[in-house]
Amino acid sequence: MQIKKRLALLLLRVAIFFMATHFRIFAADVKDSYLSTNREDFVIDDKILVKYQGSEEEIVVPDGVTEIGREAFIDNKTICSVILPEGVTKISSCAFQGCVKLETVQFPSTLKEIQGNSFYCCKKLQKVIIPDGVKKIGISAFDGCRELKMLQLPNSLQGIEAWAFSGCGKLEKVIIPKGVIKIGSFAFWNCENLIEIQIPSTVKDPGDGRTYSLTPWLEAQLAALPEKSPFFVVNDVLIAARRNLETEVTVPDGVKKIAAYAFERTRFQSITISDSVTEIGIAAFGDCINLKTVYMPDSVQLLGSDAFRGCYVLKKVRLSDSITVLQAPFTDCRQLEEVELPRELENIEYGLFLGCKKMKKLIVHDKLKQSRAICLPNGTDITAKNVHKKIVIYVDKGSPAEKYLRSLKGKEKIAYAYNKKSSASSTSYKTYTVKKGDSLWSIAKKQLGNGSRYTEIVTLNKLGKKGIKTGQKLKLPKK
Repeated sequence: MQIKKRLALLLLRVAIFFMATHFRIFAADVKDSYLSTNREDFVIDDKILVKYQGSEEEIVVPDGVTEIGREAFIDNKTICSVILPEGVTKISSCAFQGCVKLETVQFPSTLKEIQGNSFYCCKKLQKVIIPDGVKKIGISAFDGCRELKMLQLPNSLQGIEAWAFSGCGKLEKVIIPKGVIKIGSFAFWNCENLIEIQIPSTVKDPGDGRTYSLTPWLEAQLAALPEKSPFFVVNDVLIAARRNLETEVTVPDGVKKIAAYAFERTRFQSITISDSVTEIGIAAFGDCINLKTVYMPDSVQLLGSDAFRGCYVLKKVRLSDSITVLQAPFTDCRQLEEVELPRELENIEYGLFLGCKKMKKLIVHDKLKQSRAICLPNGTDITAKNVHKKIVIYVDKGSPAEKYLRSLKGKEKIAYAYNKKSSASSTSYKTYTVKKGDSLWSIAKKQLGNGSRYTEIVTLNKLGKKGIKTGQKLKLPKK
């Protein structure tokens, strides 16, 4: 019996020895790992993590760091998970860009800022929960995170910048918080499984024609639109329209803004813009290769650059007289021959009519600053030789534009003439009472035989910014 007890005691001592030895080795490994993960492999300067130099899969950023610096982890090929400590307020641009194995990130509650490209092309990132306090998600912050399936945005969020979540192929649902004011172009572009987006009525700028393109959600919204009103409008912003639109199009009342790229590559031939619209975005009608005529009311105050870029057959356009600045809206409008610039126009940029090879007549008014009139020769068509012999610029007598053109000499001389002051005779018109559903374009087409004659109705009635209302009596010129 005593021999058995001694043998058992001996075995117990051996077991305790091995366990203690193993624990010391394990503790040493943990200590070494802790030191490597939290100290030796990090370059920290004034509380900013400048660079991570290690090769661990699981990273715990040391306490005391308040900012993840620019490109701190860029193109790291080993990191799978990262824990950011409390106290970090900023993730700088490109901080984790190209970390192709990164799957999880634990954000601290102290985080305030996520800059552009911070997690660009982190292809295996699956879950993102952004804490309250973050106000803006930078450009391309999570662009190309193909495996991102779960996204939770904070109530503090005010802006989602361009390309922020583009190419997140596994993303299925997004809830936009009420605090968001603006969603940028391409923000959810090519999210091929995105079937649900909840946009609250408080979002003032919900995006443009490219923000949600190539998503099943947008396709479903467009498909559900009625045939008579095939426009996708969110919070009074016209974001997109069905591309198979043909013949005439009238923007519905209540729309305040036509977003950038909203009608890009649609097939309609003419458009009448309602007088509730005050802004038209960049390339809103870009590459509408069938568009021939445009009526723009004086309610429009802003017209984006390249608004009619690539409208190859555009011949007639009525611009709002309220526009004060123009930035090359007519690039490559190859059939455009005549344009009257807005009466309130003060500034123009070079290339105003770049590629408009058939321009013959340009009407300019007296608000255009003399310092900007220098853009008129180049603005008509810098691609054609001897362009000054092809175009006549009509100016108000004594205007800054006329003074500039008169000052030119020799080869730079440009043909110009004076605008005529026109007034309609009381016997040169008939009257028409506006009916429900009428637009200036439809009235001109039915009553005058040509929708493009709406400009005559506008001039004759001195409509300006007033627009038309049901029951209103209009003067119509005789056919």
